[in-house]
Amino acid sequence: MFDEDGSLDPTLKFLLYAVLTLAIGKIIWEWLTEDVSRWITDDLWSLIAAHPWWTGCVVAGGLAVLILLGAILSSRPGRST
Repeated sequence: MFDEDGSLDPTLKFLLYAVLTLAIGKIIWEWLTEDVSRWITDDLWSLIAAHPWWTGCVVAGGLAVLILLGAILSSRPGRST
């Protein structure tokens, strides 16, 4: 089980890491498939449907900021076009 220097046998260490990796992967998969999809489909969509004007303002503002940022970055002095 343990080597002479007190470290865990490489085969057992591999099995331990494999079990831990599978357990963490299962937890992440369940979180992504059950919780995150529900946040997007139920919670976020109900917020958008309840406040369409605010959603439109936020989207328009975000697009305006991206366009302004692109214009500022493309017109920096010292850049060759």
